[in-house]
Amino acid sequence: MNKNNLIIGGLVIVVIFLLGLSFINRPENPGLDQEPQESTSTGAVTIDEEQPKATPTPPKTTITPSKPSASTGRVIFAVTDAAVNTADIKSIFVTISEVKMHSPTKGWLSVPVVLKKLDLLELRRSASLAFLTEGNLAKETYDQIWLTIKDVAVVKFDGTTGGAKLPSDTIRFPLQVKVNAGDTMAITFDFDVDKSLHVSGNGSYIFFPFLEISSQSNIIAQIRSGGQILMSSGVDYISREIGMDENGDVQEGFSFRSATQIELIGDIFKIGRVELSETGLATPATRAIEIAISGSSLEKVLSIELVSKNGPLFWEITGIKKSAKTTIYMDPANGSIVQF
Repeated sequence: MNKNNLIIGGLVIVVIFLLGLSFINRPENPGLDQEPQESTSTGAVTIDEEQPKATPTPPKTTITPSKPSASTGRVIFAVTDAAVNTADIKSIFVTISEVKMHSPTKGWLSVPVVLKKLDLLELRRSASLAFLTEGNLAKETYDQIWLTIKDVAVVKFDGTTGGAKLPSDTIRFPLQVKVNAGDTMAITFDFDVDKSLHVSGNGSYIFFPFLEISSQSNIIAQIRSGGQILMSSGVDYISREIGMDENGDVQEGFSFRSATQIELIGDIFKIGRVELSETGLATPATRAIEIAISGSSLEKVLSIELVSKNGPLFWEITGIKKSAKTTIYMDPANGSIVQF
């Protein structure tokens, strides 16, 4: 990194999500045919509480890039999409509502975001970058990023539209990001839709976000009036892949195998593997869920999966008890809770 950049006056954090802006053949559903809104930010970053709140959609405004100051450096966030295999799907709309950076000294810092709906598949087709927001962050090494997805909608070529269920609307993951005064940095979220989007046994869409996060410092970015961004390559490139599981937990490198069977029992994810048969079980998944809740083992069930423990089969049930995630195991022969 050019050391002269370190003395430039401002550490301006420009948050950019590189998601596709162009929408072709818009869906019939009026809730999905609006173009992404552009946003204007004063560059201020606020210190938030732990839990994010959805940001209401403001009127469309023009983009005003933030300017460096004597104690700030610029960071750009971006989102893109890897190659996918979605033969019958025209659009996958993802609505982003919040971005946060975690400071070890100040806690979570929220960068203002205008509620924005963007098409991941159009992003891939057009190879475009879309401006989401910008703000100011102080010179520091940040250790986590928080991304909130309000909803995901899938539009097929036949015109039908359906929502995709998310295990959690919050993607929170560790990433060491050093912001230097006078420097411009880009953080890019590269969604892999082929690994993220799944179809349940009854045809419902499920979205387990899988993405690559990369950061580059000392970049040059140009934000066009239409919201598109031109960005040069930087230095100090860092990249990580993360994926969300059925319980909403984010793990590095995690994704479901293509042979994984995913179903929904109400709002509960049922994960199955072809090598473990459920045929003939005295306690099926629906009954196992009832027993777990009625017996006060769990207050809420998030997921259920049939697993093998040294040969015998057991239901692995994950849920919430006393505000904490808890996993229990149940013998499908008699519905009793077992300890390992």
